[in-house]
Amino acid sequence: AITLLTSASVTVMAASYSDLKGHWAESYITELSDLGYLTGYTDGTVKLNKTITACEAIALLSRFYSVEEDVAQWIHEDYGDFVETYIDPNLSWAYDEIEMCLAAGILSEKELRSLRLTAPIEKELLSVLLVRALQLTDEAAELVEEGVELTFSDTDEIAASYRGHIAVLVNNGIIEGNDKNQFTPHAEVTRGVVAAMVVRGLEYVEQQGG
Repeated sequence: AITLLTSASVTVMAASYSDLKGHWAESYITELSDLGYLTGYTDGTVKLNKTITACEAIALLSRFYSVEEDVAQWIHEDYGDFVETYIDPNLSWAYDEIEMCLAAGILSEKELRSLRLTAPIEKELLSVLLVRALQLTDEAAELVEEGVELTFSDTDEIAASYRGHIAVLVNNGIIEGNDKNQFTPHAEVTRGVVAAMVVRGLEYVEQQGG
């Protein structure tokens, strides 16, 4: 099986995924596939209900950024040694993406060293990283200062330091609760859910002229 993410050299048509038709996330997966952000498995499925790992999530968020080759080389000079030293060689497929996320401030070296990259990522952590990718960290801090109040029935389960980030995403229509008005901060994130979050994030960027 190949990963959720694809290089620019691979072209996959979303319509070819045998398990896509009729799924609630069909439109999101289709858009990301058309953009070249993701691909499926060798058996012709995309497995929308399969969880996404922290490494896959980081690599996907790095796609918000595009730099010229010389800038990419500068980023590698700054972060390449760190990534090669501390990240498992089995994840070398994501080295460039990880370096990009470090350069963009999506996560820090300290956070990266403590993160289990091959484990499923929790929804609240993915939300925080997405806010950073969208460069909305200052807005999240402002909401905390203003005493933001989330209305999810499980708000108490969300880390206090993350609530401003969650509020930013809610306010911009990027995330929402489930049919029980739960955010489920510690739930593992499926491919369908992350596709929805990323597409809505891209729509926000476009609306802002980015």
